[in-house]
Amino acid sequence: MATHQALHPSIASASTGRLDIIFFGSEDLIISSEPPYVLQYSMLCDSIKTLLLVVVVCSPVLATTCQLKKPTFGCSNLPKLTVDFEQVTIESCGNNHTKTLFSKLLAVSFDGLAERKTYALVMVDPDAPGSGEGEAYLHWLHTGVKGSGLAQGNITSGNTIMSYARPTPPSGTGVHRYIFYLYEESNKDITFQTISKRGKFNLHKYAQKNELCGPIAENMFTTQYNE
Repeated sequence: MATHQALHPSIASASTGRLDIIFFGSEDLIISSEPPYVLQYSMLCDSIKTLLLVVVVCSPVLATTCQLKKPTFGCSNLPKLTVDFEQVTIESCGNNHTKTLFSKLLAVSFDGLAERKTYALVMVDPDAPGSGEGEAYLHWLHTGVKGSGLAQGNITSGNTIMSYARPTPPSGTGVHRYIFYLYEESNKDITFQTISKRGKFNLHKYAQKNELCGPIAENMFTTQYNE
């Protein structure tokens, strides 16, 4: 079924599914409400009525900005989180520290987020023994953190899916990467799946199942077993 509306003398707009189109003119616009969307714009020019027909094929699915990418498990070009432990603060990505500095996690902060949106924070070790492709040892997972809280380093709100576990790289396994990721939660009504074990955690699959977007920020430090 078609709808018919008069345009503003200078500008009018029509939204159809994923498409936003701006029309300039002073006459009439006819928009088909079923895909493929057919837009007919009629205008009077030099007393001769000219019909311009524009055919646009697009999906009727609503537009979304949510994008999910596989984590790289390393320092990338993503913005950096600030991670505060009791004895050290991680700001630059990839620095090596003694593992005893990470016994207590205090805060994670990141500015510029939407204050009312909620986010998920995760810490993983992809170098843990037994980890396969895309897997890691899960050290921490916290969901439902508000953007306003992250701006202040406040991670007390929300829900802890997996409590923080300090780094304990085993002897003989070399240097381990410990990576923090920040995801945006796209579905505020979702109940996050519980996790029964820390080992062999597939972060990307978990993010897919729980409708997360990102990662949108990261940081990483490395450490190793010390006698």
